[in-house]
Amino acid sequence: MNKQDIEKGLIEYFNQYSNKSITLETRVNKDIGLAISEYTEIVLFIKKKFNVDFKLDNPNDYFKPESPNLMELLKIIFGKETKVKYLDLKIADLLNLIVEKRLEVSNPPQ
Repeated sequence: MNKQDIEKGLIEYFNQYSNKSITLETRVNKDIGLAISEYTEIVLFIKKKFNVDFKLDNPNDYFKPESPNLMELLKIIFGKETKVKYLDLKIADLLNLIVEKRLEVSNPPQ
């Protein structure tokens, strides 16, 4: 499978989650809004479709939980702005993972 076919497969897969236009710069966690529960689905899709195993060291750095976390609950209770920053995970990052067999995210943790 060539790089263009892989790109097309990824875009088709993520189109099911969004009615927005999906590109290589689309962030699966922020632009599409996928949560931690979809992370497992992404891993399984990439393994099945492209025969590549991967896992993020800490998926919680990239994906919001399904239910509000402590910081979000505090915001609700006290009305204070508490912004949890999640790292970007772009379609391009996943494409590179499949092609290069390694994940290099656009904005790695510092």
